[in-house]
Amino acid sequence: QLVGSKEAKVLAAERREEFAMSPAAQALLTMPPAKLALQMDLLKAHSSAEVLTICSPDTLQEMDSINLATALHRISKLSRTKHERSLLMAHSRFVALSEAVEQNLSQMKPQALSNVLWAVIELEYNPPWMPNILSAIESAREESSARDLSAALSCLAKADKDVRQL
Repeated sequence: QLVGSKEAKVLAAERREEFAMSPAAQALLTMPPAKLALQMDLLKAHSSAEVLTICSPDTLQEMDSINLATALHRISKLSRTKHERSLLMAHSRFVALSEAVEQNLSQMKPQALSNVLWAVIELEYNPPWMPNILSAIESAREESSARDLSAALSCLAKADKDVRQL
């Protein structure tokens, strides 16, 4: 007799945990198929150059805030040297991506915002819209998870003095 027993309650709790999804997983499930395919392409990229290849002017127009945050995050993660980073940041597609990120900051959820902040700090890139992302993170603090807030604070601790003074 499991009904109403302690074992039944434990099993029910375990089931709920199995079906509980992270906000990122929930976002992927609700993403339109074309944007999901684009997201998967970005995640499969093996180099920052491959990510920039995906970020054509036409594709940037189709990207949503999740795609844009992922593209910038992947570029940062896949960039291996300072020289590579400086070449990337001078590239017209990177400039266009940065502008698209700026235009979409207001639609980004807390995780995307912290990922964008992480990316610019890792790239040692201080975009003109840095004050805007910091304001967006502050505005989203009530809906942010502890993980997102921790990531943002960690980024700020790592940031150079000019960024921390914003």
